[in-house]
Amino acid sequence: MGKHLLSRTYLHVTSDVEWNDCLKLNRNWRGGLIHNIVDLPYMSQTDPAHHNNREFTIGFLSRVDPKKGLDILIRALAGVEFPFVLKVAGAGDEAYTAELRKLIKEEGLEGRVEWVGWKKGEEKFEFLADVDLFALTSHNENFAVVVIESLSVGTPVLVSENVGLSRYVKEKNLGWVTTLSLADVRARLTEAYRARNERLRIRQEAAAIIRRDFDEEKLAADYAEMYRNVSNFPLKRAAV
Repeated sequence: MGKHLLSRTYLHVTSDVEWNDCLKLNRNWRGGLIHNIVDLPYMSQTDPAHHNNREFTIGFLSRVDPKKGLDILIRALAGVEFPFVLKVAGAGDEAYTAELRKLIKEEGLEGRVEWVGWKKGEEKFEFLADVDLFALTSHNENFAVVVIESLSVGTPVLVSENVGLSRYVKEKNLGWVTTLSLADVRARLTEAYRARNERLRIRQEAAAIIRRDFDEEKLAADYAEMYRNVSNFPLKRAAV
């Protein structure tokens, strides 16, 4: 009965991952994709050419939870052959955080991982702007606002294919997309480290792309049009 009722509805999704998950329930759903509206306060941009950390700096900013795949990122980094610093900005269950700290010690990364505490507001955007790469190897994310926040200050991203915005990242050439296998995560991290010119290009171009695609007035108009004319609104389909 539930599926029958849902078949009479129009589905709004915010990402391709969300759309594919919904199609598993009802393959005949009509629907459209409009991204979430993201609050992106203005931040002055420094010259990308002057962004030069002493060591390749990877940032993680999110709730510290098993869903976020931080353990996968740590294990993958334990096998790379380049110098790096991983800065973890977040908070979570103390028991799980203790497990991660134990894993870091077991992998010999105590001098490579910094716990910098929860960031919010302007401090969050400053943190994202200062790292060379933002990484999110989540098991599942319908959208992941932090990806857009990172790109809005010019920082390239590395995300798992389970992150809702992974297709957007790939289509816009704003970073790297990986499976959750350690070998693949490690390979994409290595690619990102070696691709200094590509990271510089993203740092120069990403902010303008995000400001255009996530312009509040544009998205609001898209939402209004969808509600005004649901029956004729373009159908968005993505491969399951």
